[in-house]
Amino acid sequence: GGGARAMARWRGALMENTDEITSSGLHTDMSRILGEVLGVPHDNEVVTQDGISIDIQLKKPGYEHYAIEVDGPHHYVRDVTTGLFVPHATTTYKRRMLEGRGWRVVAIPFYDI
Repeated sequence: GGGARAMARWRGALMENTDEITSSGLHTDMSRILGEVLGVPHDNEVVTQDGISIDIQLKKPGYEHYAIEVDGPHHYVRDVTTGLFVPHATTTYKRRMLEGRGWRVVAIPFYDI
């Protein structure tokens, strides 16, 4: 139906624009540590078949559906009552979308790095 065609167009548009995706400094640092220090094979800025962008996808056999999301400050809002950082709704939604499609999501927040 129309929904399938719309999804195909959206996925195609995302694939055309993957050259424009840039990594943050935090993401670049995590990728370097994974590869150079820990020797973990991975890809950066992967777009899933559903059109969801993943910061880092592990390539180690058995771990191909592990996504590492390096979340900078823009992925959070601050709770005014506690002062704690809480994931933004769009960040939570993206994680749930990935998990619902069989991905194991590991979030690394900026304040833990």
